[in-house]
Amino acid sequence: MQYICEIIDNILYLENEHVKYKCVFLRAGFKMKKQILKNDNISATINLNINFLPFKASYGINYTDSNSTLTIEYKGLFKPYYKFVHDNNLYEIYPHRGTKTSIFKNNKQIAFYEHTFLNRFNKSLIKINCDSDINIDILFTLISVIDFDFDEDSQTVTIDFGNIFQARKFDENWSPT
Repeated sequence: MQYICEIIDNILYLENEHVKYKCVFLRAGFKMKKQILKNDNISATINLNINFLPFKASYGINYTDSNSTLTIEYKGLFKPYYKFVHDNNLYEIYPHRGTKTSIFKNNKQIAFYEHTFLNRFNKSLIKINCDSDINIDILFTLISVIDFDFDEDSQTVTIDFGNIFQARKFDENWSPT
C-alpha cells in the first residue's frame, strides 16, 4: 500500500478513499502541542514531555474517541529511535541515514516512509510504503509525532539532508505485503 502525506503551511495532510487526516499545531503559552483531526473531528492531541537531566523525551498522545493514552518514548541520544506499546504490540520507529524511517511491529517491519529532500515555501511530501493491514490511524500519528516539526518560516527553500546517525540500518530489500 502506498500513501502520500503533504505538508502545506504547517499542516500535515493525508487522504485515502475513506478518511481525511490533518495535523495542526496549537500554542498554549510556552507549550506547543499538535492536534490530529480525522474527517475534521478531533481524534488525538499530542504533547511533548522533556526531562533534560538525564535527557529523556516522550510524546503523550490522548485519543478522544477511546479516552486512551499512548506514550511514545524517544530513545538513544546519538542513534535515535522511538518505541511504544499499543494493544500488547511493541512498535519501534527507526530514522535512518538520510530521509527514510522504518516502522516495526513486534520486530517485523510493517512500513517505511521517506520525506522530500527539498522543501519549497513550506511545502513538502512524505511518501509512505506499508503493509495493507496497517492501522492508518497509528501510522499518521507516528508521522505527526516524528517527522512533523513546527516551522513558522514559510517563505524559504530548505534542504533536508535527514539524519546522520542511525540505530538500525535501512533494509533496501523490504517490500510491503
